[in-house]
Amino acid sequence: MPVFNDRVSPVFNWAEKLMVVRLGKTGKKEPAYTIKLDKLNESERVALLTGEGIQVLICAGICRALLKAISDEGIQVIPGIVGRIDDVLDAYKNDTLTQPRFRMPGYDRKRSGRKEIGRAHV
Repeated sequence: MPVFNDRVSPVFNWAEKLMVVRLGKTGKKEPAYTIKLDKLNESERVALLTGEGIQVLICAGICRALLKAISDEGIQVIPGIVGRIDDVLDAYKNDTLTQPRFRMPGYDRKRSGRKEIGRAHV
């Protein structure tokens, strides 16, 4: 999840940091860590996600080309999500990311090519 302070970063393409959170099969969170993204271009970001074994990327804004490139690597992208990091993670674990408070204002899920939000174990 791209982060800015304690919130989901507004646009993944220009986010400076990525928080990596691993969830066990029971949903228990292992210690999170961050990776600097500020000097990486889009293809390097895709390679980083793949290399880190990321299975799900929760983000707010993301350009279509980058969304497609990440999805083509088998990574589930959940775009259009905003909020405090802890709240978003709890909502993801509890399958409640569809609540209106997590929707990015003006974001149209249908136009992004994403139809629904699902949960996968990371």
